[in-house]
Amino acid sequence: MTGTSQDLVLALLTRAQSRDRGLNKTKLLKLLYLADIEHFRKYGTTLTGFHWMFFLNGPWAAEYDELLTELERKDLIRIDPWSEEELSGAHITAVESRDLNEIIQSADEYFRTVRLVDTWTDRSLRELLDYVYFDTDPMRDAVSLAPLDFNKIQKEAPAFYRRSRSGAGAGSLNRLRSRFAELRERGDRARSETLTRFERPIYDEPYSQALSALSDEAEF
Repeated sequence: MTGTSQDLVLALLTRAQSRDRGLNKTKLLKLLYLADIEHFRKYGTTLTGFHWMFFLNGPWAAEYDELLTELERKDLIRIDPWSEEELSGAHITAVESRDLNEIIQSADEYFRTVRLVDTWTDRSLRELLDYVYFDTDPMRDAVSLAPLDFNKIQKEAPAFYRRSRSGAGAGSLNRLRSRFAELRERGDRARSETLTRFERPIYDEPYSQALSALSDEAEF
């Protein structure tokens, strides 16, 4: 793993902790994805160097768990598993702090990334999953189990996310939720059909079920 990707994880955790917010594995992964989008928008490359793909709840990278394992081995993060009834997960804490300003040199990119982190650490995991799934450029027309195309990212940054108070009605939201569930189920079927042909490391079915369950997890 690159030093930049390690420092970025520590910086995102540090920022969240400074706001008395915790991050679990799924939420941290999506924040890394959003940070990569902002860096790609500016420079045409990602900070993490991850090979992002569309898997289950949206953007995923096989390198992610390797990175967390390495950081934990170096005592730079602490991973605290939790379980409640049939659900389980893990809280991740930075043992050694990092400042995003040390990693992101562009002022515009820095402030956009900070605001993204602040926005989404205050939102539920479900809202974050919906946002990255429906409202980020690489996920447009993405194919399950295929690499995400970061070249779709617009050079002009969109308006910051704001929770709408008078947007779509309940019917529209329910249709979106149904579409999300349908696409995720379709992705699960595609995964089962192509798993033997997929060369990158893939977790087993219990992990996939746990990952899906996390989409219903409330943020702590």
